[in-house]
Amino acid sequence: MPTPRTGLATGVVNGILYAVGGNDGVSFLGTVEAYDPATNTWTTKASMPTARTGLATGVVNGILYAVGGNDGSFLATVEAYDPATNTWTTKDSMPTARTGLAAGVVNGILYAVGGNDGMSFLGTVEAYDPATNTWTTKASMPTVRTDLAAEVVNGILYAVGGNNGPFLGTVEAYRVTNTWTTKAPMLTARHQLAAGVVNGILYAVGGYNGSFLPTVEAFDPADGPVTYYSTNFTDGTPAPLVVDTSGGGVCVSSTAFHDPGSASSMKCTVPGGTGGAELRFVFTSGDPTLDSDLFQEIRFVLDTGAAASIGGLSCDSSSSTPPQFKTHKSTYGNVGSAVNGWVMSQVAPCQGPPGIFNSAEMWDQPGVVDYPWPNTFPSLNEGSVYDVVYRYHRNTTLGCGTMAVWVNGTNVEDTPCLDYMGVTNGSPDDLTLRDGALYLQAGSGPYTVYTLFTQATNYPIGAATASP
Repeated sequence: MPTPRTGLATGVVNGILYAVGGNDGVSFLGTVEAYDPATNTWTTKASMPTARTGLATGVVNGILYAVGGNDGSFLATVEAYDPATNTWTTKDSMPTARTGLAAGVVNGILYAVGGNDGMSFLGTVEAYDPATNTWTTKASMPTVRTDLAAEVVNGILYAVGGNNGPFLGTVEAYRVTNTWTTKAPMLTARHQLAAGVVNGILYAVGGYNGSFLPTVEAFDPADGPVTYYSTNFTDGTPAPLVVDTSGGGVCVSSTAFHDPGSASSMKCTVPGGTGGAELRFVFTSGDPTLDSDLFQEIRFVLDTGAAASIGGLSCDSSSSTPPQFKTHKSTYGNVGSAVNGWVMSQVAPCQGPPGIFNSAEMWDQPGVVDYPWPNTFPSLNEGSVYDVVYRYHRNTTLGCGTMAVWVNGTNVEDTPCLDYMGVTNGSPDDLTLRDGALYLQAGSGPYTVYTLFTQATNYPIGAATASP
């Protein structure tokens, strides 16, 4: 590099590495130099308007953003460099002036994390949207710290190391659901380190902890096997699920059907008309579908009279409110259809194929396909066990989601990545898996579902397979 310096930041645009700012022990620098690996050469570029050290950088849509730092004063300054024109533009300042911060970009949003303001170590997280030139305050990092590093892997921002008095090995992960989780710490506590990502592995390089370090440590963000919940209701309660009812619906413990090894199941009944008796699980600690597979398995029995509760499996077009019932919905919060979410499983003779079928929760979008369950017409096999596995996966980089479903070991649905699949449509509510006698519309008799077993994991269960 032509200019020796410390306290600089770097960013990569179109295969060129840009070294920005820092200090040389005498002066704060606005120097920008570009390295081309193809020719192994450096080129001097237009200087950053605000000379500074201890800044952070992030790249969004080919523009490099320099945020914060200090020039003798603590800075909230944001300046944007366009390599195509070799020009800088001043942008809206960060709400919090600071140095020693780190930054990462997720889904076109730049997140400025941690640092210090000369008085306190900070856990502050502020998000910059270049499209609107505005900042938004986000959930604070659990561990306040400065001189940390940050990198993004699969749409998750990892804050690594730093110090808040002692040197830290702390690793914390931020999801765009505005939640933080603590990960396995680095083996070597340190600050003023660098980080990079290669093939999904995060590398922590160098730093200082009383000695200058040559240390390199690798972190694999892939979660180990996680079971979010699992129950066969043998204790006679719905826990960890919760019951929600309407229209006279009710859920009670029953011994009429039960899983092997269990003494009971949950019997959910809607007496007729319109109402629901559902079993819910709410993911209050973040959405596990983001850039990961979520598998849900449920075993249930439709009681005798399920088909009769909607007048049979043929469409009565004379009805202004066509009868139907649902056994599953996956949404963000307690919402009706076509608001947000993933998939619903239902019998709706006037709205889809005969028997049980899956439809996207956003069923009103162009190109939506219904997926019939095998061997559910002309009989719903009342009194027999259905073993169903749902797989959810939302790709935050591409802005789309995939959905797959297996029924009694048969793969009945496996979608491409669809922009409406798993969409929240701005809802702040948590992912909610909803089962049981979820919904009955215009019923002419009682609708009952026995739920024998349910679980959710981040690894394949039953006949299910991982996302490609």
